[in-house]
Amino acid sequence: MLSSQGWGSKSLSFGRTSRQCLLALGALCVASHAGANPVYKCERLKESELAHGGYFPGAINDADEVVGDALGFLAFKWNKQREAQELQKDRFAMATYVNAINNGGVTVGASNIEGPHPEGLAAYKWLPDGSFVKLSKYSGQHTFAADINDLGVIAGWVSTDGLAEATLWTTDTRQKQLPALEAGKSAYANQLNNHGVVVGEAKKTVDGQEVDRAVRWHGGEVRDLGSLPGMNSSKAYSISDHGLIVGVSADSAVPNATAPVAWVNGGAIQALNLGGSTSGSAVSVNRHGVVIGYTSALGPTYWADVNASPLKVDDLIAADKPCRGPDGQAAQLTGVQAINSRGAIAASGHWAEDGGSTVTGVFRLVPMKVR
Repeated sequence: MLSSQGWGSKSLSFGRTSRQCLLALGALCVASHAGANPVYKCERLKESELAHGGYFPGAINDADEVVGDALGFLAFKWNKQREAQELQKDRFAMATYVNAINNGGVTVGASNIEGPHPEGLAAYKWLPDGSFVKLSKYSGQHTFAADINDLGVIAGWVSTDGLAEATLWTTDTRQKQLPALEAGKSAYANQLNNHGVVVGEAKKTVDGQEVDRAVRWHGGEVRDLGSLPGMNSSKAYSISDHGLIVGVSADSAVPNATAPVAWVNGGAIQALNLGGSTSGSAVSVNRHGVVIGYTSALGPTYWADVNASPLKVDDLIAADKPCRGPDGQAAQLTGVQAINSRGAIAASGHWAEDGGSTVTGVFRLVPMKVR
């Protein structure tokens, strides 16, 4: 599912505890109950012959399938064997963003349509075989698909004349607009769960200033989730099926004044432990309440639950299963994008090639055991 690691955009620059722990769901379930840390093996997902480097992940599902894009215009899905499958595109599709994949293998995102009849940004759905369906779009609209749940409902936004409306596609052809916090101001849906609860952000005037506010939509109503004391902005990036929401709170007047936060069952805001960091963001949460994101001191960061101390993701990778480039060279993780129900993580990283050039690729972190 979609998640964002930067305050201003869906960027990788920053990169609940379950009531009943089922062993089949993997090591992180045990870890969150026993207080032990998970151990990961790091898998580099293979490059396509169509692109060398420039890969970024969008999401991971419970089958460990990862989706992402490369070089700003190619879309891919990687299977369990790490093989890349190119997702088909419209003839004149250029910049492509692959944002989410559900447990049925259906992927969503958007492409910028250029050519003799340019349309601007258009939302797409890719079927498991890689073929695509263009979602409903009216003249003059820009559309963006951010997430899809296991029922096939898609969340995103539609923009007309610069005003964005948070939107659901309940079918390929039916748009349903969600209410904004204030009339005439933009709103964006970032993710939804399998109960139809949607989270995102909406513009609002606070103390005479227009800012972003984290929001939750349910039952046709929108709720302002608020921000931390002393801060006036927030964004909600991810929601679990148990209703746990994570995101970021910020002070719009102070650059880089951000904090990772959670809203338990859509309720009061709670700051996550920053450890020794001064800023950060929570970008994805799984069904067991495990949270991943970014902090200024640790980089890619892992929280076993919303009350846990932050852990550096690199420190959780087994010494004999490190992240490596195609020629065995050491690779450095630069961001984490999404975590699935069994704790596998879609991540980005880079490595140096002969001659000193840096290449960016996609990695999958797979839980092995707890320690």
